[in-house]
Amino acid sequence: CVNVPREACKDVSRKECAQVPREVSTVVAEDVCNTVDNKICRPVPKEVCNNVEDSVPREVCVNEPKETCVQRPIQVSKTVDENICQDVTNNICKPVTTINCVDIIEKIPRQQSKEVCEDKPEEKCWDERMTITTYRKEEECKEVRVETCVEHV
Repeated sequence: CVNVPREACKDVSRKECAQVPREVSTVVAEDVCNTVDNKICRPVPKEVCNNVEDSVPREVCVNEPKETCVQRPIQVSKTVDENICQDVTNNICKPVTTINCVDIIEKIPRQQSKEVCEDKPEEKCWDERMTITTYRKEEECKEVRVETCVEHV
């Protein structure tokens, strides 16, 4: 077996967040005021004067400033930081060692038996007809060679 260094990689996901400025608008009622001249008149006591035309008004008027206000809707905008997150996947690799094993075929000499053959004498018998004045069966035996094999180690 052999140690084989290699890299093992896998996807790792995580949330990544960032502060993003965003403009937010709202409508509010605001008092809009301004000053206008208000004409105020008062009657004046009658005085008798000579050579005064009758068409002269018999009152005295003065301009007095008066503040008038009106509510008007206005749009107010402001910038706020908004936290925006998204999933981010990174491929992370680390070195690892694996063990590789290989079957090795090894030649081992084995003992082989050697067959040695030789002829050994053995007696074989069979029935045979023979001519004799009287006929009868007799057993006749002869020595014959038969191959016999023996394993030697």
